[in-house]
Amino acid sequence: LLDDRCIAGTTHLPDQSCLEELKPGDWLIMEREDNPWDEHAILLRDSQRRKCGYIPANENVIFARLMDAGKLLKAKVVEKDVREGKSRRPQIKHWYKIRVEVYLGISEQNACMCPATAFITLIITVLAVPCSFPEMHPPCPACD
Repeated sequence: LLDDRCIAGTTHLPDQSCLEELKPGDWLIMEREDNPWDEHAILLRDSQRRKCGYIPANENVIFARLMDAGKLLKAKVVEKDVREGKSRRPQIKHWYKIRVEVYLGISEQNACMCPATAFITLIITVLAVPCSFPEMHPPCPACD
Protein backbone atom coordinates (compact mmCIF):
# COMPACT_ATOMS: atom_id res chain seq x y z
CA LEU A 1 0.00 0.00 0.00
CA LEU A 2 1.46 3.33 -1.06
CA ASP A 3 -1.39 5.69 -0.24
CA ASP A 4 -5.13 6.26 -0.32
CA ARG A 5 -6.97 8.96 -2.23
CA CYS A 6 -10.42 9.99 -3.39
CA ILE A 7 -11.04 9.83 -7.13
CA ALA A 8 -11.27 13.20 -8.88
CA GLY A 9 -13.26 14.16 -11.97
CA THR A 10 -16.28 11.92 -11.45
CA THR A 11 -18.75 14.69 -12.29
CA HIS A 12 -17.01 15.33 -15.62
CA LEU A 13 -17.64 11.83 -16.97
CA PRO A 14 -20.13 11.70 -19.83
CA ASP A 15 -21.24 8.26 -18.62
CA GLN A 16 -21.32 7.48 -14.90
CA SER A 17 -22.37 3.84 -15.33
CA CYS A 18 -18.93 2.61 -14.25
CA LEU A 19 -19.28 4.58 -11.00
CA GLU A 20 -22.72 3.12 -10.37
CA GLU A 21 -21.30 -0.41 -10.66
CA LEU A 22 -18.10 0.08 -8.63
CA LYS A 23 -18.03 -1.50 -5.19
CA PRO A 24 -15.46 -1.83 -2.42
CA GLY A 25 -12.92 -4.48 -3.32
CA ASP A 26 -12.93 -3.71 -7.06
CA TRP A 27 -9.54 -3.06 -8.67
CA LEU A 28 -8.97 -0.15 -11.05
CA ILE A 29 -6.37 0.15 -13.78
CA MET A 30 -4.11 3.18 -13.45
CA GLU A 31 -2.70 4.58 -16.66
CA ARG A 32 -0.90 7.75 -17.63
CA GLU A 33 -2.85 10.09 -19.87
CA ASP A 34 -1.59 12.77 -22.22
CA ASN A 35 -3.59 15.64 -20.77
CA PRO A 36 -3.18 19.34 -21.66
CA TRP A 37 -4.42 20.43 -18.21
CA ASP A 38 -2.26 18.09 -16.12
CA GLU A 39 1.17 16.85 -17.24
CA HIS A 40 1.07 14.14 -14.53
CA ALA A 41 -2.49 12.94 -15.22
CA ILE A 42 -3.32 9.41 -14.12
CA LEU A 43 -6.55 7.97 -15.44
CA LEU A 44 -8.45 5.29 -13.53
CA ARG A 45 -10.36 2.63 -15.51
CA ASP A 46 -12.53 -0.26 -14.39
CA SER A 47 -12.10 -3.87 -15.54
CA GLN A 48 -14.15 -3.10 -18.66
CA ARG A 49 -11.73 -0.22 -19.42
CA ARG A 50 -14.37 2.44 -18.80
CA LYS A 51 -13.11 5.79 -17.54
CA CYS A 52 -13.86 6.21 -13.80
CA GLY A 53 -11.92 9.37 -12.96
CA TYR A 54 -8.42 10.48 -12.02
CA ILE A 55 -5.92 10.58 -9.22
CA PRO A 56 -6.25 14.23 -8.06
CA ALA A 57 -3.87 16.58 -9.87
CA ASN A 58 -2.39 17.95 -6.65
CA GLU A 59 -1.53 14.41 -5.48
CA ASN A 60 -0.32 12.59 -8.61
CA VAL A 61 3.30 13.65 -9.18
CA ILE A 62 4.97 10.81 -7.24
CA PHE A 63 2.67 8.20 -8.76
CA ALA A 64 3.32 9.62 -12.26
CA ARG A 65 7.09 9.41 -11.74
CA LEU A 66 6.79 5.80 -10.62
CA MET A 67 4.66 4.91 -13.63
CA ASP A 68 6.97 6.77 -16.02
CA ALA A 69 9.84 4.69 -14.60
CA GLY A 70 7.96 1.51 -15.54
CA LYS A 71 6.36 0.67 -12.20
CA LEU A 72 2.94 -0.93 -12.25
CA LEU A 73 0.46 0.83 -9.96
CA LYS A 74 -3.07 -0.31 -9.25
CA ALA A 75 -5.93 1.09 -7.21
CA LYS A 76 -8.44 -0.76 -5.04
CA VAL A 77 -11.84 0.75 -4.22
CA VAL A 78 -12.23 0.84 -0.45
CA GLU A 79 -15.17 3.19 0.05
CA LYS A 80 -18.03 4.54 -2.03
CA ASP A 81 -20.49 7.25 -1.04
CA VAL A 82 -23.33 8.24 -3.37
CA ARG A 83 -25.35 11.41 -2.90
CA GLU A 84 -28.09 13.07 -4.81
CA GLY A 85 -26.85 16.38 -6.06
CA LYS A 86 -27.43 19.24 -8.36
CA SER A 87 -24.93 19.70 -11.11
CA ARG A 88 -24.36 22.14 -13.93
CA ARG A 89 -24.71 19.10 -16.18
CA PRO A 90 -28.33 17.92 -16.30
CA GLN A 91 -27.31 14.33 -17.12
CA ILE A 92 -25.42 14.07 -13.78
CA LYS A 93 -27.89 12.95 -11.13
CA HIS A 94 -25.49 11.68 -8.47
CA TRP A 95 -22.30 12.81 -6.80
CA TYR A 96 -19.83 10.01 -6.10
CA LYS A 97 -17.10 10.08 -3.48
CA ILE A 98 -14.91 7.04 -4.11
CA ARG A 99 -11.82 6.38 -2.03
CA VAL A 100 -9.12 4.10 -3.41
CA GLU A 101 -5.92 2.61 -2.03
CA VAL A 102 -2.94 2.80 -4.38
CA TYR A 103 -0.63 -0.21 -4.51
CA LEU A 104 2.68 -0.95 -6.18
CA GLY A 105 1.88 -3.96 -8.32
CA ILE A 106 4.07 -6.76 -9.55
CA SER A 107 5.40 -6.16 -13.02
CA GLU A 108 7.99 -8.06 -15.00
CA GLN A 109 10.46 -5.31 -14.15
CA ASN A 110 10.15 -5.55 -10.36
CA ALA A 111 9.02 -9.16 -9.89
CA CYS A 112 12.49 -10.43 -8.99
CA MET A 113 13.52 -7.65 -6.66
CA CYS A 114 14.24 -8.31 -3.02
CA PRO A 115 12.53 -5.86 -0.60
CA ALA A 116 15.73 -3.81 -0.11
CA THR A 117 16.26 -3.43 -3.85
CA ALA A 118 12.61 -2.52 -4.38
CA PHE A 119 12.82 0.12 -1.65
CA ILE A 120 16.02 1.67 -3.02
CA THR A 121 14.59 1.69 -6.54
CA LEU A 122 11.39 3.31 -5.26
CA ILE A 123 13.33 6.08 -3.49
CA ILE A 124 15.57 6.70 -6.50
CA THR A 125 12.54 6.89 -8.80
CA VAL A 126 10.51 9.20 -6.56
CA LEU A 127 13.36 11.56 -5.75
CA ALA A 128 14.81 11.38 -9.27
CA VAL A 129 18.35 11.35 -7.85
CA PRO A 130 21.39 9.33 -8.90
CA CYS A 131 21.81 6.03 -7.11
CA SER A 132 24.31 6.15 -4.23
CA PHE A 133 24.17 2.43 -3.48
CA PRO A 134 25.07 0.54 -6.69
CA GLU A 135 26.95 -2.12 -4.73
CA MET A 136 23.81 -2.98 -2.73
CA HIS A 137 21.56 -4.17 -5.57
CA PRO A 138 21.55 -5.46 -9.13
CA PRO A 139 22.12 -2.87 -11.88
CA CYS A 140 19.29 -0.40 -12.33
CA PRO A 141 18.68 2.55 -14.70
CA ALA A 142 19.91 5.00 -12.05
CA CYS A 143 23.28 3.21 -11.85
CA ASP A 144 23.93 3.08 -15.59
